[in-house]
Amino acid sequence: MEIRGTIVGVASTLVATYWSVLRPDGKLYGENPGQGVLMTGDGDTALFRGAGLGWFTGSGAAVSFRGAVYWETTSQKLARLN
Repeated sequence: MEIRGTIVGVASTLVATYWSVLRPDGKLYGENPGQGVLMTGDGDTALFRGAGLGWFTGSGAAVSFRGAVYWETTSQKLARLN
């Protein structure tokens, strides 16, 4: 997946591999199995791993997820993620 947006006030692009599986209770369990990377326009980066539970919102194929993301960066701009 690729997502563009703003995190901690910095315009960024996030790139990651992500999978999910439908559980018997109708909820989704998903995670990115390796590391994803967040990149800023200035070349700063942060790595992350995450996992969570989700559900279909009823609006087409839209899904809402809640979970945890663990960040690691040496960037001063993105230091709040640590």
